[in-house]
Amino acid sequence: MADSCCFTAKRTALPGSVALTSLPSTPFTMPRTARASVGGYCYHALNRGNGRAQVFHDADDYHGFVRLLRQACARVPMRLIGFGLMPNHFHLVLWPCGDDDLGPWMQWLLTAHVHGYRGSGHVWQGPLQSVPH
Repeated sequence: MADSCCFTAKRTALPGSVALTSLPSTPFTMPRTARASVGGYCYHALNRGNGRAQVFHDADDYHGFVRLLRQACARVPMRLIGFGLMPNHFHLVLWPCGDDDLGPWMQWLLTAHVHGYRGSGHVWQGPLQSVPH
């Protein structure tokens, strides 16, 4: 029975050899797993501009992002220990109040920032990178 995931086996002219070919149906893709966070740990979180492009262009951009940091903390309880903003990326030291608070907090922050961004296209390079400490 052929695997219905991504590939199917097809016999070739050579005895005992098999070639893998793509199925004509939509290939199976794995969803990204939810980022788990534990409330009792500090996390170093960072993200870069898409293609390492500049995201913060002037003082208003920096101040606007700091305002969003405060608003995010008011929406989802989060202890913001420290942060660093560079022209094309940011670093945050976060201490979630509860388990699994990091994901919703970051989602709100980055989505709110993108909605207010004056550029076009993708703003951030990819999913948030976070490391517990």
